[in-house]
Amino acid sequence: MVNQAAQQAGPELDQDQARRATLARIAAQRERMRGRPIIRFLAAGAGILMGLASLPLLIVLPELGIPLLLGGLGLLALRFDWASRAVVKAEWWTLLFRRWLARQSRAVRIALLVAVIAVAALIIWLIL
Repeated sequence: MVNQAAQQAGPELDQDQARRATLARIAAQRERMRGRPIIRFLAAGAGILMGLASLPLLIVLPELGIPLLLGGLGLLALRFDWASRAVVKAEWWTLLFRRWLARQSRAVRIALLVAVIAVAALIIWLIL
């Protein structure tokens, strides 16, 4: 979901540039949908449904719930400004995390992966 301009700009990209690039992408998508009120309504409805469906998944299976929530926010961003701001923040945090992860050694990345899998397995074990 992190936009291509933000990824290609490199480490010198600041938050304001990333924010403007993401908002420009959302504005272009909104413009394409301007003459289609039914599609905008359906996109907002699908975004609400995805957001609601993601809530229980965030607790049970966060690795499924988080992408579903972000996808729902992306659809809601086509209609609502508050969702656009949330998408901008989520993309910025994703970009920061990916840069941080790229700077880490292979051992740290493997340890982080093992920790995430262990937490997911613990949550599933507690639920079952």
